[in-house]
Amino acid sequence: MSRNPYTSVIVGALILLFLGCGGCSSSSSSEAATKTDPEEPAFDPSLFDANAAQITNQYLPLGAGKSTVLEGETDEGNTERMDIFVSHVTKEILGVMCAIIVDRVYEDDELVEETFDWFAQDMDGNVW
Repeated sequence: MSRNPYTSVIVGALILLFLGCGGCSSSSSSEAATKTDPEEPAFDPSLFDANAAQITNQYLPLGAGKSTVLEGETDEGNTERMDIFVSHVTKEILGVMCAIIVDRVYEDDELVEETFDWFAQDMDGNVW
């Protein structure tokens, strides 16, 4: 697996840009929930039910307790491993129960990154 050292910086900047633009509008929350712009999907907690933390999407099944290991090599020839674990713990975010995903990246068996990510599946099967 190849990892560009600037990837995290670029992804972080895009996230900040996306979050920052979400607050730029003077529209009400009900207007924001009805947006149809495919570049910026509207978040509406009513799209989720009590089972939102149970990710069953066929392309991204994230059942509690599931563990996945991805291994590869960086451009520099170092061994890289990503351990992804779906926790049994959930967290409510903006009124939606989310699965907590623990993502650890090791380079030559040394931990170089650890993140806690939150995923939820809406009633149409889309993973957020």
